[in-house]
Amino acid sequence: MKKNEYINVRVNEKVKEEAENIFKDLGLKMSDAINIFLNQVCVEKGLP
Repeated sequence: MKKNEYINVRVNEKVKEEAENIFKDLGLKMSDAINIFLNQVCVEKGLP
């Protein structure tokens, strides 16, 4: 069974809003985009 973890981060309000708008246009939620990013870090063993 997969266990989900929670992450709390502080980000600039304007950056968060802009990113959310971009992700919305792509059909993604913020958590989806963060999961994609973290998975790519694991695949590439570094920043994508």
